[in-house]
Amino acid sequence: MGVNKIELPKGNSRIVTATLTDSNGDALDLTSLSAVYLSVQKDKANDDYTELHLCDVAWDEAVTENVTVTVDTADFQEGEGSVKMAVADGVAAGLLATDAITSVDLSSGYTSIHLWIKSSVNTDAGDLQLLLDNTASCASPKKTLDIPALTAATWTHAVLDLGDCAQLSAIISVGLYMAVDKGAFNVWVDNIVGANYVIEKLAGSVEGDPTAGIVAFEITPSLTRYQPIGVHDYDVHLIFADGSEYTPIIDEMELLAHPHRDV
Repeated sequence: MGVNKIELPKGNSRIVTATLTDSNGDALDLTSLSAVYLSVQKDKANDDYTELHLCDVAWDEAVTENVTVTVDTADFQEGEGSVKMAVADGVAAGLLATDAITSVDLSSGYTSIHLWIKSSVNTDAGDLQLLLDNTASCASPKKTLDIPALTAATWTHAVLDLGDCAQLSAIISVGLYMAVDKGAFNVWVDNIVGANYVIEKLAGSVEGDPTAGIVAFEITPSLTRYQPIGVHDYDVHLIFADGSEYTPIIDEMELLAHPHRDV
């Protein structure tokens, strides 16, 4: 959809559509789509996007026995690799691994954590959790965020709601926790970021013939009225009936000033 210029005068709404394609450029078949969401992030240049961990190096701050942590340079989503954790059979529910990060302040202006994650086995929501802490090795996590359900062998772009961020002023450690024993399995993590969103997970719908790959979202003035004008990053997230998830678009959208806009 490219850069999509949107004018939203007070009192008006706008339907925004996106044509989704697969890696070959063909229209994405949305026949079995169960949900679609639009998220619009504030401009990265204005410090509304914070990289917590690129996941290009192995986590080594604290690693549970019989969990092997490496960098996978063949299977990743962004950068030069992903962090792979090979969990042996017999590892009990609990911490898998943590890594130290440069101190970041997420206490103001951040709404969510985004990351890419993949598991070799199916998981339910909350089986795996992301930890954030202001002490080393995630010894006393300030946030424990449930990872959504994962379909085996499928990368998922997970959006984790931060909720109250008051205690997140000096995060120095991130970790992955296994809340439910999954037996022997592998899990990959890539590109963990903190984000501030203009719009987060706005539900949309299929427009017309589902085989044409078109989705539509209604953006109302209440969603953008108090947001800064300018170019923002956005993504479209799909959830299918079989539980699989896909994020085919990460691009840019522009909000424009309007003579009738009073804020």
